[in-house]
Amino acid sequence: MRHASLREPAQPELYVPFQQEPLFFMRIVARGRADARSLADGMRRAVWAVDADQPVVAVRPLAEIVGAHVAPARLQAVLLGRFAALSVLLAAVGLYGVLGYAVALRTREIGVRVALGATAADIAALVVGGTARLAAAGALLGLAGAAALTRVLRRLLFGVSPADPATFGAVVATLGAVALLASFIPARRAARIDPVRALRQE
Repeated sequence: MRHASLREPAQPELYVPFQQEPLFFMRIVARGRADARSLADGMRRAVWAVDADQPVVAVRPLAEIVGAHVAPARLQAVLLGRFAALSVLLAAVGLYGVLGYAVALRTREIGVRVALGATAADIAALVVGGTARLAAAGALLGLAGAAALTRVLRRLLFGVSPADPATFGAVVATLGAVALLASFIPARRAARIDPVRALRQE
């Protein structure tokens, strides 16, 4: 059983008769197919059938009790998720800006490549390939940083290992897709460079 928190490991539990170890209060847990209100009324009637003077208070569904326990962690997860989404958006915008600037700096080089016979697909592959190399290097650095921060994140997780391979793989795939999408417009622009105009630029 987990008594204090859902994060604590489950401990062995022994149930004894109430007369053997009486307490000032008791908790009754019931499972039923009816809705929570009907089930609560039935539980009260069952208790009062045994002892009409016995107060029955704080009847709540289990989902509500669990929800109250996980609410702080859920809030933290929502905030982290929104900040992460904002970070991905900023990374995509920044990557697009850097790639656009890199294409502008390499306009003359790209013009020479086109003049020597490079096709639009070759130029697009050049830009996307450079992006893929940057994304791979960033993914390796990010994985190393995430692995170092797993101890900090452990207290925010429940039921998931901080070093979950599926999560790491999904994050790498998502950020890789964002990087490739951010490189699409600069690659398309580079593929349309006019070699004559590019060679005339200083």
